[in-house]
Amino acid sequence: MKNTEKRHAGGLIIRQKEPNNLETPFDQVDSFLTPMELFYIRSHFPTPKLKLASYQLHVDGAVRKPFSLSYNELRDMPSETRGHFGVRRQ
Repeated sequence: MKNTEKRHAGGLIIRQKEPNNLETPFDQVDSFLTPMELFYIRSHFPTPKLKLASYQLHVDGAVRKPFSLSYNELRDMPSETRGHFGVRRQ
């Protein structure tokens, strides 16, 4: 690690604070598989500041039944993580 590099609490190298630009430290990777906690973070816009008590996500438009979810309802929903590894074209 260079003396000028600052580290995020998770061990990632901070390249930019706002918007988040955190880099995987190569000295902590010992395999072709990167652990989730060391996976890089790139944000193109600052993180929005939400008023959680009044936040509502509205889903409408080309849907059968428009609906809204509060922040807590959204957080309580089951989550699923999927990876995208590119499309191989011939």
